[in-house]
Amino acid sequence: MLTDLKVKVGPQVYRYHEGAIDYVPEVLKEYKVKRLLLVHGTVSWEKAKPKLLFLEDAHLEIFYHCYTGECSYYGAGLIADLVEELAIDFILGVGGGKLADLVGYAAHVVNRPFGLIPTLASNCAPWTPLSVMYKESGESEGKSEHYLRQAAFLITDPTLVIDAPVSYFIAGLADTLAKWIESEAILAQPHLKNEPFLQMAGYTAKLCETAILTQSKQAIEDMKRQEVTDAFCHLSEIVIAVAGMVGGLGDKYARNAAAHAMHDAISKYLPESHRFLHGEKVAYGMFYQLALEEKWTWARRRRHTDFTFFTIDDGISCRTGDGKCGSSHDRHCRFTNDLHGGIFSWRIHAGGTFDCCGDCRTGSFARKSATRSSDCCCRSCWVARELFVSVPFLYQYLLRKVYG
Repeated sequence: MLTDLKVKVGPQVYRYHEGAIDYVPEVLKEYKVKRLLLVHGTVSWEKAKPKLLFLEDAHLEIFYHCYTGECSYYGAGLIADLVEELAIDFILGVGGGKLADLVGYAAHVVNRPFGLIPTLASNCAPWTPLSVMYKESGESEGKSEHYLRQAAFLITDPTLVIDAPVSYFIAGLADTLAKWIESEAILAQPHLKNEPFLQMAGYTAKLCETAILTQSKQAIEDMKRQEVTDAFCHLSEIVIAVAGMVGGLGDKYARNAAAHAMHDAISKYLPESHRFLHGEKVAYGMFYQLALEEKWTWARRRRHTDFTFFTIDDGISCRTGDGKCGSSHDRHCRFTNDLHGGIFSWRIHAGGTFDCCGDCRTGSFARKSATRSSDCCCRSCWVARELFVSVPFLYQYLLRKVYG
């Protein structure tokens, strides 16, 4: 029996359908909200406003705050100051994943309930009671804040979610597929196989994998045509909500493994990577993890399924490994080319030192072999060292193994 499992299933109220946002006032009434702080972004806010009819409610005093674009301790401090200054009793976030993370963490800091209206299907941030922290520069802090507070509600409308860049949705699908790849690696351990909540987490992760591998191509095409179909609704719901239940049911036993560790190292140590989406970097990390586990057959078996939505069709795993796959103008193919020949090569040749435990300041990763934890007590620095030294070579090797 596990004594350290914390089950935090998800928001107290969840609705996702056309017209669902009209239900928000009912939840606010349940919380007896009088003074509401609404945290928003820029582009997504302009698209969302016409659907937020409750903003005209005369019984609510609403104050607005445009966040900085990052989930940072600085940004959380700004919200905390406003909450105290304006005697706010409820925080509402309208926007994407970083905004959702910021609102959740700020609400935890100031001990206030919060709700979320996601405008993108790019990750499960609106569902999960944790926040991935960044600096205002976009550099990762290399840590997440976990808290016990769940959102009072997650309510949104597919007609709002579909009005977003397709690249965000593709990144969300890739990030969600990682739930299965990473949780499977953890849950396969013999002493975890008979734990009921971990079994449910595993079933949920498998549901995510099956849906993505069978419906994603259709959902992406529907989004490109701006058609709110069952395929788009189901897949976007899996990204926003169902994926979040994997960690909600399984806690640390069904969360991050190597794929997200790759993302974290890229985001923390490579400023050039900040222009790429979370899911794009996680997708690259999935190949890294598959290689570590030597699961070549997993990728081979899925070459003819909708797995191609981020491997061939969008260029993230360009066959040649040099970005010349016939879609050189594609965002994802440029991502592959940058990682393979640009960002990582530059770091290896230039070397660098990091602030951590102080034992890893070797001057250049190219001149020092990557020896697990024997020469460094800081796990994240070991991951980074492995990452910088091995990825370009690993990437070419993996492509040969998967595609022959």
